[in-house]
Amino acid sequence: MKDNFFKLPVLCLVGFQQYPAFRRTKNHRRLNFWFGRTDGIIPKKGMDIKMKLIEMARDMGKEIQASAEYKRLREAQTACDNDSALQDGIGKFNLKRLDMNNEMQKTERDDEKLKALNEELQNIYTEVMGNKNMMEYNIAKQEMDEIMQQVNAILTMCVNGEDPETCEIPTGCSGSCASCGGCH
Repeated sequence: MKDNFFKLPVLCLVGFQQYPAFRRTKNHRRLNFWFGRTDGIIPKKGMDIKMKLIEMARDMGKEIQASAEYKRLREAQTACDNDSALQDGIGKFNLKRLDMNNEMQKTERDDEKLKALNEELQNIYTEVMGNKNMMEYNIAKQEMDEIMQQVNAILTMCVNGEDPETCEIPTGCSGSCASCGGCH
């Protein structure tokens, strides 16, 4: 009876958090070896793992920001921001869209005016999207989105129980959204 008492887990309060600890037995060295502790206190399951996962996510973010695709995207964003003709076109597009929305909300709509506003809106859109900086931005954004979809797909598969070493990134739409990293 006395031997069983010393092998039962007990609860220690350390810094207002509860940690399961084991009384000193012949097994305490083995437990401390597995948990990397020397004080006999075994941390709450998941506490260190959660922090490690967050740290790994931050490291992945740093690696993404160091990639050529990310740098290309940032350069394209800066080029778009500094292109005054493109910014003027975006401003004109937004104003024309507001004009069109205001016309559509009127109780007595003028269909001819709506048609003319829609044509102007389409022309401005074509001009904006045809800008070389905007085209470069869209290509860079698509490449970055593809990388992020692949990363998200791998993480989703791993969370769903797939082997991280052998899980395959799906190509194309399988029809199941469960393993998808997102639609284009």
